[in-house]
Amino acid sequence: MTTQAAAPRLGHPPKPMNGWKLERLRLTGTPRAIALAGTYMFFGLLGPVTAKYLQDIVDRVQSGMQVILADPTPKEGIANSYSQPPPFN
Repeated sequence: MTTQAAAPRLGHPPKPMNGWKLERLRLTGTPRAIALAGTYMFFGLLGPVTAKYLQDIVDRVQSGMQVILADPTPKEGIANSYSQPPPFN
């Protein structure tokens, strides 16, 4: 049994791989895409629930201190979302 080197392809040279294709191959070749999507879904669904029930959570956790939180409004939620800096500056 002998090994031989693969013959070079005739014709066009291979195209260089761009960043989007490389990331797509990385995500589909491993379970990273599932973990990434699950993480985004978890925090995306947890944010509004936490905002709605924050006063109840604080009341149950702390004792002896009074914390008063205003009711969240859609306007404040959108403003807070836009006021945060973008990730990976």
